[in-house]
Amino acid sequence: MKIFFLTFVLLCLVNVAKAQFALTANGSGAYALGDFGSNSPFGYGGGAGLHYFFQDQGAIGLNVNYFNFAGKELIGGIKSPDTQMIAVTPSMMFLFFMDNSPYLTVDLGAYFLNGGGKSSVAGGGAVGLGYLYGFSDTIALNINAKYTAAYDFDTKSVGMFVPINLGLLFILGGTGQSQFR
Repeated sequence: MKIFFLTFVLLCLVNVAKAQFALTANGSGAYALGDFGSNSPFGYGGGAGLHYFFQDQGAIGLNVNYFNFAGKELIGGIKSPDTQMIAVTPSMMFLFFMDNSPYLTVDLGAYFLNGGGKSSVAGGGAVGLGYLYGFSDTIALNINAKYTAAYDFDTKSVGMFVPINLGLLFILGGTGQSQFR
């Protein structure tokens, strides 16, 4: 039993020594779809994330994003309400190659909505494709687009939108070797 425990501890230490953490920061433009898009066709925002690369081509993390969808002018001079959204989503990232790389991302989490004088919580997720272009061993340009759907538990409706994110990814630690160059 002691040998098993010591082996486990050693493997954990080796894994931590190879680990790389990455911080992301981005700006976003978002195109709303369906019924949500008929009231608020375009939004903007930004966000940040922290990711742990458990292997060279795979990471898990947490993203926090803010979006503001402005209401639009309807018939008779009435304006649909603005909608603000904060998305808190655990995510997974899978890089296709080791160097400058396209990647697949999957998010699943909570969307906190505020619009029309009321607040609600939605559950949802996103699937997207992105690309990392390494400027150096520790900084990469990060661009991605995600198809996002959020189910509002109060109104029992689904809001769908596609944010296009442009930002930077910063490697924070590990071996000093980056998979982006």
